[in-house]
Amino acid sequence: MSSFIHVRNSLLSLECDRIKSINAIAREALLRHDKGVDEWYEEQRMVADEDENAEDSSFLEELYADQKEDAGEAYPQLFFKSIFASAYGSFEQYLNSICLQDAKQRAGVGLKDLRGEGIHRARLYLTKVAGKTFPATSEWRDLCDYGLLRNALLHTDGDLSSNTKAPSVVQLAARVKTFAIAADLSDVTLTGDFNDMFVDTVERFGEQLRQAVQ
Repeated sequence: MSSFIHVRNSLLSLECDRIKSINAIAREALLRHDKGVDEWYEEQRMVADEDENAEDSSFLEELYADQKEDAGEAYPQLFFKSIFASAYGSFEQYLNSICLQDAKQRAGVGLKDLRGEGIHRARLYLTKVAGKTFPATSEWRDLCDYGLLRNALLHTDGDLSSNTKAPSVVQLAARVKTFAIAADLSDVTLTGDFNDMFVDTVERFGEQLRQAVQ
């Protein structure tokens, strides 16, 4: 089991590096797009000034404002949230793969036979079925709360206003400081550093798990 986790952690680190790379590519592309919107506006504004058409100028201002809002808010959030969903899925698959590998070595209860889902079911398997020590670290606590955030982003587009788990997500935001929650809990905004910090947490926990099961 320990040798399998060592190999699996190496693959996890590789996936985390890929996630950081795609996050960097996305951020660079977003900056280029934002700059491109400004350049386009300046070109169109000169044309509008030459025509001296007030109606066209007003429409151009509205169009520019809309495009700047998309470039500065909507597009980054779509990128960052999509990358996070993929990254969290990789972490979940990592834990499940360890459980499934262990199940091959024993007869009886398998992962699918346990109640619960996701990373919590994996923890239940490793502690109750495999009899492994599980690291109850601050990283694990954060990853559990990241799971609550992931669910809110996927199922309610980040609206936490009626989510009973909202306090845990709010506390996570205060700890990691890479995402903000609206005062009325209706929206979540991720920063460009969010995914890098998330995968760093995943890698640290992976090493903690490897050491715990040795």
